[in-house]
Amino acid sequence: MNIQQAKQIKLFDLLAHLGYHPTHVKNSGDDVWYLSPFRQEETPSFHISLRYNCWFDFAESNKGDHNSIVDFVIKYNRTDVPGALNYLSSLRLSNNNDVAISKPPALSPGSFKSEESKVEILDIKSLYAYSLRNYLVESRGISLQLGMKYLREIKYRFLEGENQGKEFYSIGFRNRSGGWALRNKYFKMATKPNDISVIETGSDRVSVYEGFMNFLSHLMLSRNVSPVTDVVILNSNSFKEIGKDFINEKGYNIVYSFLDNDQPGKKTLEYFKVELPMVTDCSGAYRSHNDLNDYLLNGNKTL
Repeated sequence: MNIQQAKQIKLFDLLAHLGYHPTHVKNSGDDVWYLSPFRQEETPSFHISLRYNCWFDFAESNKGDHNSIVDFVIKYNRTDVPGALNYLSSLRLSNNNDVAISKPPALSPGSFKSEESKVEILDIKSLYAYSLRNYLVESRGISLQLGMKYLREIKYRFLEGENQGKEFYSIGFRNRSGGWALRNKYFKMATKPNDISVIETGSDRVSVYEGFMNFLSHLMLSRNVSPVTDVVILNSNSFKEIGKDFINEKGYNIVYSFLDNDQPGKKTLEYFKVELPMVTDCSGAYRSHNDLNDYLLNGNKTL
């Protein structure tokens, strides 16, 4: 590996590999901020530009412009240029340009059933691909700050069917059993094992959503980066009984239902009202919209 090849490796990917994840993003996701890899700190001072693939350490007295990934490794590993190149080569991080979402041929919405989808997960990393970030922000109205915190970029391939062997990229949200709810511009599906997703905060209250986009939409509308209650995301209305069992097991005092206003969502709500008498229906706040994400995308700023 030479210097030019090394500079094609994304700093974002290297930092994720080393265990460093963004604290926040600016400028539509191009400027990404971290707690410095070089020191202990509480206020993020380390910044990378995704556009130029360079870094800048605002806490250093000796500031240089456009520090490359090679400069970073030299400083981080206390090595020289040959040592940095050997290190980067050994990691085998991709030096390809931004990936694009591949559109499956001749597919209609709902073609993939989660129970039937057999896929192999090839890679899991922080949300990086521009096409996925653009889908999240522009098509779903969710900030990159929330995306970086709760979502992952999943690379996978199908093991059977007309797309057997083909590789795809999607946004992924993990369930409690290790499976993934996957979304991109063209389709949605789930990988096994299928299950609900749970976020525990220690609260005696819980908020219930059908999908993770509605959970993130609620955070956007409440201007929070973390929930104020525990969270159960069903990932499918067919998992309502699993959700009910978890809620009963935890013994919550109040259950806030933020389910969809379509017929399946209403049926799940009626089921919960019978099985969970502590349920409070919150869907009236967005009654003229299908769900919380639809409510958010129609210009509403608060719930």
